[in-house]
Order: sequence, then C-alpha cells, then structure tokens
Amino acid sequence: MTANIALKYYNHPRDDTDLEKNQPLMDLFSDVTFISPDQKSVELMSKYSRHVFNYYLTQQTEHSLLGKVMKLGQEYTPIHGDDLVFLMDVFGQKGDQESSLSNHMVKYWTNFAKFGHPTPSAKDLPNWNSVTENEKNYME
Repeated sequence: MTANIALKYYNHPRDDTDLEKNQPLMDLFSDVTFISPDQKSVELMSKYSRHVFNYYLTQQTEHSLLGKVMKLGQEYTPIHGDDLVFLMDVFGQKGDQESSLSNHMVKYWTNFAKFGHPTPSAKDLPNWNSVTENEKNYME
C-alpha cells in the first residue's frame, strides 16, 4: 500500500512547469481533504437512498474565487468551490463552454429540487444516473 501511495503522490513531474511540479501535492491535499470524505459519504448515503447523485467538475474557469484569492491561473482550476461559478450568475461574463455548463447545472439542480432527480425525463439533458451500492455513477 505504501508503494502505491508513493507512486501516486510522489512521482516526478512530467515537465518543469509550476503546475506539473505542484500537481502531486495538490492531488494529495485534494484527495485527503475533499475527495475521500466526499466519496465515503456518497457510498454510505447510497445504501439508504436511491436519490444520491455524484459529479466530477472538470471545466476550467477564469472566475475561480479561491483561485483569485490564492493568485492561481486558470490552469489550476477547477478547485474547491468552483461549481458555484456555474450555479450563480454573479462571477462575470462566461465563455460559451462555461455558459453551456452553467445552463445544464442550473437545470440539474432545479430538477433535483422539484422532482428528487436531476433528469426526471432526460429529454433536454444528458441522463444522470444515481449512485447505488454496486454502481459508483457520476456525471462529469
């Protein structure tokens, strides 16, 4: 197990950019602080409810609040809290990809609040499958 941890987090960067040099430490911090507890919560909740939906945000943004506070460039995003950029229309003008994702996310959240499922009919959105004990589904 120790060898697997060392391989994942202490590997050598692929090139000399600051992002590549910082990536192993950022991955370790993210996994310990956010990802692992989040996924354990999802796993436990899915045993008792069929209304558990998981997502993995990959869209980079220049509107990251934490990124601005920490003086990080867009290449470091998405980071913790960046989903708020796509759920609220208060963070500046979004590009086409950001606007499209924002529209989808608002529809998913609204549907979940109304119907208990982000895609109750899946007519205008890609279907979002819930997490089950046997299937670790997520939307990316």
